[in-house]
Amino acid sequence: YNQTKRQWKFPGGEIIELGALEHESSVLNYQGPSYHRIAFDEMTHFTPGQIDFMKSRIRRRAGCPITLGMRGATNPGGPSHASIKNTFVSEEALAFLRALGPKAPTPDGLVFWKGGAAFVPARIADNPHIDFEDYESRLLSMVDPVLRSRMMNGDWDVAEGLQIQE
Repeated sequence: YNQTKRQWKFPGGEIIELGALEHESSVLNYQGPSYHRIAFDEMTHFTPGQIDFMKSRIRRRAGCPITLGMRGATNPGGPSHASIKNTFVSEEALAFLRALGPKAPTPDGLVFWKGGAAFVPARIADNPHIDFEDYESRLLSMVDPVLRSRMMNGDWDVAEGLQIQE
């Protein structure tokens, strides 16, 4: 690992590079290179423009057998909530998740497909390594009901401004 370049270089010449997109214009730092795979952590925290630009960097030489792709892990919410939901989260997935009890884990291996894009749902009940009761009590104490539902249930349907005002 080279800490200055933030990359791992392997004996065959392969490189894994860590990057950041702190500002909208940060994508320009990646304008020249080609990438076989790009992965986002908390994908909805990036803007749709950043995601689209980085998608354009996924390319390979003609004849190269490497499979290209983009991956993202994320919670609902954030600047790209709507575009990520529209791309990955099908009505079938939403209906299935709504039917699960609040403490029921997502069945192992469950994947929903929408136009060639895979969506693997996850909720707090899916993490056996956390103190569930403690984490649940912390989430239940959150003031924002939208954020609470997104964090507890992976709820992609809940949105700001849809509550009935008295």
